[in-house]
Amino acid sequence: MPKITPFLWFNDNLEEALAFYSSVFKNLKVLSVSRYSAGAPRPAGTVMTASIEIGTGTSSQPGVKNHSAVG
Repeated sequence: MPKITPFLWFNDNLEEALAFYSSVFKNLKVLSVSRYSAGAPRPAGTVMTASIEIGTGTSSQPGVKNHSAVG
């Protein structure tokens, strides 16, 4: 089966989306989070991008990786 790598976009609410998906997918792992710095187009500390992995080692299929970004 081919590997699926979806990309999701969240405007200004990636942190809330991460919390929601973490509650839905108990095997979700946050791989990385990057945040805006001072002087960026969003307030400093706002999540800019995050990479997550869902399902590694818990199903018959290889892990599904998903990368999300805030615009």
